[in-house]
Amino acid sequence: MAGLDPHYLHERRGLAAVVSPPVEHVCALAWHPRREELLAATRDGRLVSVDPVMGTRVLATDLVEVGALAISPDGARVALLGRGAALELRDLADGALRAQVPLALLGELWVGWWKGGVAVAGQGLDRREVVILDAEGQRRASGELPPGAVVGVDGAQRLVLGRVGPGGPQVALLGKERLERGEPTGHRLRFGPGGCLLGVAEGGVTVWAPQAPPVTVRAFSVSAAAVSADGSHLAIGTREGEVGLARLDGSPLTRAHPGRTGGHDEAVRTLAFSGRGRWLASAGDRTWLWSW
Repeated sequence: MAGLDPHYLHERRGLAAVVSPPVEHVCALAWHPRREELLAATRDGRLVSVDPVMGTRVLATDLVEVGALAISPDGARVALLGRGAALELRDLADGALRAQVPLALLGELWVGWWKGGVAVAGQGLDRREVVILDAEGQRRASGELPPGAVVGVDGAQRLVLGRVGPGGPQVALLGKERLERGEPTGHRLRFGPGGCLLGVAEGGVTVWAPQAPPVTVRAFSVSAAAVSADGSHLAIGTREGEVGLARLDGSPLTRAHPGRTGGHDEAVRTLAFSGRGRWLASAGDRTWLWSW
């Protein structure tokens, strides 16, 4: 397993945070699948669209506390999963509410669009579960998640389960295939682009890409991580507010010793690469758009 070190963006020339939109206390964000536009949900209940060139516009001001959001592949709707409250489906053009589904999911929240509609996953009152809905918010199925498993959407827009054990990663079609029995590792897992699995553990972040050896990037106090759309780069955010970038192709890197200048003043809560690979968004106390 290869071990790499990240460069920290606020200390490497040419990789500067060039835009800081007036959007604070972001709890979830995602890039539009068809254009360079960032969607952010804030703790004060706002849904904000950010264009790095044209500026920001507020789409809604009445959100529940959002723990995860996802934009539909056609860019027409956004799904927002509230913490312990509900799933909301809204039009992306104007933020209009189209459906609201009560859901008592409290932590480890995930939401994604699949070919049949929307799916959500998270920790409920007594179990970790997945709920499958159609595009209008009508429930189709639900069930308990296996220990250590996470839900994602593959390249064919199918729902999949993923888990990493001592023998390596496993991926199975949800409802059609079973994960092998075994004790999962202690990684905090989620799916990334191209069907890769992204795992955060003490001491670093590991990326398991299909038909490729795993790559571990060394970093401590990791609070967020994301893989670029083409799978070439890994972004890391720390609890100290640092934002780092590492190549995943094995290119030699020199360890950077990060300072606080230009980073966040508190933990990085979430990171997201734009689909075209031009921007990296990081959110903590403030929101930064990094040009890389």
